[in-house]
Amino acid sequence: MKELILYGIPSQPYQILKSSIKESIINGAYKIKLKEVQDTSVFIKERLKSIPCVRFNNEIRNLPNDNIPYFIEEINQWLSEEKNTH
Repeated sequence: MKELILYGIPSQPYQILKSSIKESIINGAYKIKLKEVQDTSVFIKERLKSIPCVRFNNEIRNLPNDNIPYFIEEINQWLSEEKNTH
């Protein structure tokens, strides 16, 4: 089972993103485990440019310009592409 890591601190954008990712995983029947990382020392160690962000398949994607709906759609496409290639 693959793992999708959501980095961030509890906030409204983070909660919206988390809920949307969970819903996408369930509705898409993806074999993906969602892991949350909320430790700021990990953010620094991982050299994250911004939070919230998502890591999947060793690739990190950042929230562009606080545009949550766009980012949710981008993640959904990312997961769909992954499912279609395997």
